[in-house]
Amino acid sequence: MRLNWNTVNLLILVILILLAVSGCDSNKAANQSTLETIEGDLSFKLIDFGSFYPLADGLGNELMPYIDSLNNLPAETLSNGEKEFLGMVNVLEENDLLRLPSFLLRVDAVDYRVYVNPEDYSRISQFNRNDLISEGEIVKIQLMGMKINMADEKGFSIFRACEILSIKKSDGKTEWCK
Repeated sequence: MRLNWNTVNLLILVILILLAVSGCDSNKAANQSTLETIEGDLSFKLIDFGSFYPLADGLGNELMPYIDSLNNLPAETLSNGEKEFLGMVNVLEENDLLRLPSFLLRVDAVDYRVYVNPEDYSRISQFNRNDLISEGEIVKIQLMGMKINMADEKGFSIFRACEILSIKKSDGKTEWCK
């Protein structure tokens, strides 16, 4: 079988498109990780900062000069809280996660901060902590994606989900913290 030049170009184009679509890439450091499947229970934190989502772009943009000013200060002048905040923001920025929605998923006693696209987040955000607790239910979620980093001293890992494989509500105790 002999391929003509147009067929070869078309084949190369299809391969490039498939690689771009299947990468589930956050464009930078996340590319170093490999895809894996995790399954856990949806959990909640009452006061939570995981990203600028759903802040209006204007408000998120107003925070960036403050963050930049903190980044330009000598590390010894920053409080531990400021250092922790900057570290988190920098990891999120490096992996293009800062403006994506996120939720908490408990997997084997480790809390994952899971970042998803807004369409997938709408499937998760329908669950209400108070309703789940009062009804004695839990939400089990299975995801495919990549770990961005492993747990820090507070037990949080960052995971970028490419695809939500399943969401199931069942009897159980929903975890939450203040």
